[in-house]
Amino acid sequence: MVSKVSLEDPLTHLRRERERCLSERELYESRLFDLIDTVIVINQTILNYDKAIEKLEEEQQQERERERE
Repeated sequence: MVSKVSLEDPLTHLRRERERCLSERELYESRLFDLIDTVIVINQTILNYDKAIEKLEEEQQQERERERE
């Protein structure tokens, strides 16, 4: 007959490992969401730069046209 102590030890170990894995998963999910947020901010910044460049190019084009007149 198997003693209760020997059955609890592997079970306890498995439960601890499961909890550790869950904690790691939560940590990596959190990091992933932080990275996604960072990518969104970077993309928005790039769009803002594109708009600013476009506006400056239009202003330069208008200024050149005025100089020709």
